[in-house]
Amino acid sequence: MKNSQKAKHILLFCALAVGIVSAVIIWQSIRPSPGKPYEQVTMEQAQEFMAYETGYILVDISSEAAFQELHPEGAVNVPYDQLGDLIFTVFPDKEQQIYICGKKKKQRDRAASKLCILGYTNVTEITDAYKNLK
Repeated sequence: MKNSQKAKHILLFCALAVGIVSAVIIWQSIRPSPGKPYEQVTMEQAQEFMAYETGYILVDISSEAAFQELHPEGAVNVPYDQLGDLIFTVFPDKEQQIYICGKKKKQRDRAASKLCILGYTNVTEITDAYKNLK
């Protein structure tokens, strides 16, 4: 009888441990970046997500001239200074996954924050989209 009690306790402990580890993994994968209402990822991480996602949009907020010179493959240009005028035209679906990239960190942060304030729920800032572009 004592052995079956021990076995039950061990199984209960293992199930609890698996549950806790699973909850931590899920929490880390869906939580926004600390202190931000949106996620911040590297281009490598974004590309991993984009490999299996559909319906996302990659938005480069650089100026038109800078965009013409160099931009990540597949990006559409919505210059930061025109974002307010074009926001509802370019992003009609507030649940669509939106990746924000650009050369200037301050503009990326402001653009991502603006989208979140306006009710967009799947905003991700790519912190280093220009790192390996030539």
